[in-house]
Amino acid sequence: MEPPPPWPPAAPTPVSSDEVLTWLRARFDWQHIEDRVTDIGWAYSIGTQTDAYLDTGDILQAVAGNGPIIVVKRTRGIW
Repeated sequence: MEPPPPWPPAAPTPVSSDEVLTWLRARFDWQHIEDRVTDIGWAYSIGTQTDAYLDTGDILQAVAGNGPIIVVKRTRGIW
């Protein structure tokens, strides 16, 4: 059995929440940016529900099957 591959090298600086918010504003046409981002320690988790669902809470406006976007702080990887 082979050993697992090594961890990817760390980025010169970990990604900050401000950088994540700036990227989200440029990438998506969402109204609720700050409300979507949760710091989970090693990464940021970004909710991908529609603005209509976040505005109303109406389940008919929700998107089913989407998971969060994960931004890894250490490597700046986006999943």
